[in-house]
Amino acid sequence: VLMSQSSQSTTTGTDTDAVFVPPTPPPTWPHRPLLIRPSPDSSMRIIGIRYSSSTTSDYLPEYCDCTSSLPINIGTEDRGKCLVADFETDLFVGTVLFRIKLLGNAGTLNGINPDHNIRSSNYYFTGKKRTFQAVIRGKFRQTQISMSDCITGQWFHHSPGKKKKLPPKFILNGAVSVFKALAPQLTVDFDGRNPKFLSPLVSTAQTVLSRDTAEEESEGERDSLGNSMEDAMVEPYPTDSQSLHQDLLKWNNIPLPQPLSQPTGTGKSVQSRIKARKKAFDKNYARGHKQPCFDIHKEYTFEFFQHLLHFDDFSVDLGKVGGKHRLAGVLHGLPLKCMAARYDPRRDDRRPEYLWNFDIWHESCYDDAIARARRSREGTR
Repeated sequence: VLMSQSSQSTTTGTDTDAVFVPPTPPPTWPHRPLLIRPSPDSSMRIIGIRYSSSTTSDYLPEYCDCTSSLPINIGTEDRGKCLVADFETDLFVGTVLFRIKLLGNAGTLNGINPDHNIRSSNYYFTGKKRTFQAVIRGKFRQTQISMSDCITGQWFHHSPGKKKKLPPKFILNGAVSVFKALAPQLTVDFDGRNPKFLSPLVSTAQTVLSRDTAEEESEGERDSLGNSMEDAMVEPYPTDSQSLHQDLLKWNNIPLPQPLSQPTGTGKSVQSRIKARKKAFDKNYARGHKQPCFDIHKEYTFEFFQHLLHFDDFSVDLGKVGGKHRLAGVLHGLPLKCMAARYDPRRDDRRPEYLWNFDIWHESCYDDAIARARRSREGTR
């Protein structure tokens, strides 16, 4: 089963616009108006789809064509019934879980009653501003992959919309200011051949955990220990073995932040621990330190979430100053990304080497994608 699903799910790296267009129109998308799939330019393989509480030998046969669509969870799934995708690249092998706030018939394919009471205490999004969550858990496959060399963000294989379709410059600059306040090492390129918005992986993720895999256990066993991908991710104390502060202490002799070293005082605040990790790794990145590196003997968990994006109408809400903007006209036939790669935007002029790379499509972008592919075939943009 593993081999047959892997061989069917291999993507190829091609730069033609037609390859990037979803293979089927929106009416066939199981989670319409959204579609998430592995990006065709990443050489990423989807090994199989399973429930979060299942083992890697229990892939679901109805997901044999994993290149077309990946499952989206909506937050109402019973415990152990979130759908996850196992994947691999040359640099990373792991599992991804997507949650997006209730939209359309997204729950139908997952066997969920769309009329499920979302006010239930079991509803994931209860009391949360976020509209999107992605959890990636897995292991690095090569040694000497520097944490400072790994980035995340948006990378477009060509320029998105026409400049007249972009928001005014003062709004773009205001948006960048907001994002830079959250990610000080953000690199922005609006005007290049490959527009990009990139920041260091370790200081961008909302939560990062590491676990020594000397004692292997299945995802199902971790679930029984309360450490499932479905569970709330909590930033560890800097003194915890799961904290990446331990790597800074070991390799660069950077002391643990005080008073966060102990579960007292401000150390009790999860947000203060997240802020301390982001600040420490931003400083490590700015200084150009190549250590620490990711450990091939450890399993890492990265959590990302987003509250500015609204997926029903595919818009970004920048508040009273920036306003709300539909993304279809800005992206002009391109998807959003959920990606991470080995790439240093300060020095590197090569293509990124992807750890993972997923395309997030909205049906409002589909017609523009078809038109772009047609113009590409005709030799015009």
